[in-house]
Amino acid sequence: GTVARDIPPLAYILGKIFWDGPLTMVLKKRRNIPSITSGGLDTVAVRVPSHPIFKKIITLVGIPIAAPSANLSGKPSPTTVQHVLDDFDGIIPAAVDGGECEFGIESTVISFDSPEIVRILRPGIITKEKLLPYCKAVMIDSSVCGQPSEIQSDQTASPGMKYTHYSPKAEIILIDGSFENFARYVMEHYTPHTYALLSDKDGESFPFRHITFGDTYEKNAQNLFKCFRELDKLGAQTVYIRTPEKHGIGLALYNRLIRAAGFRQLTVL
Repeated sequence: GTVARDIPPLAYILGKIFWDGPLTMVLKKRRNIPSITSGGLDTVAVRVPSHPIFKKIITLVGIPIAAPSANLSGKPSPTTVQHVLDDFDGIIPAAVDGGECEFGIESTVISFDSPEIVRILRPGIITKEKLLPYCKAVMIDSSVCGQPSEIQSDQTASPGMKYTHYSPKAEIILIDGSFENFARYVMEHYTPHTYALLSDKDGESFPFRHITFGDTYEKNAQNLFKCFRELDKLGAQTVYIRTPEKHGIGLALYNRLIRAAGFRQLTVL
């Protein structure tokens, strides 16, 4: 109640279930919230983190903290303190090392279409399937799987909804197709600076240059941004990735990948 107003009862229910944790709620802000904190919007995004060090910092400060992402705009999100130092060397005076991020991708962001209906603005580990038992309906915002319209581009309700985002230096090419067709396409377009980002299982039989990022969508999400940074260090210029399924955590993974790819995707039959 110190930062938001007109809070729907459902928000309290979801907070009780999913906080402390990776769920961010977009709520109507109180007048004491500066415009610069809310990006000029009349809403504010609220989350209660679970990390013990950050919780201790909030307790010591004694007021809610405005905490933007610790990455350069559009670039891969940091998942370790070294990533933060790599991005902000000489810009920030210090960084707190809380260990590697537990989930690897950012929190799920929701807004409230009505007192009983929520809208996912940015998918994350807390999926539609996890939210649905407590809501009349859970909507997926059109921007989750596609590029927001130009009308929306200046002010969006959630970070990461607009423009190419999360992207390494390499060109990311997202390919929808079977593993066999994926491998054939990579072979036909292979160059000395081509890499593929694959599941562990697919990597076992893949004959071309690649790195792997786990065998489940949970592991893929946890390792995605770390792998993007590794690909930069390897000098990758083009990176091919298979399109994940668009449900559960796969939707959160797809959301990051389609933005890293600049909303470009190929279907290979």
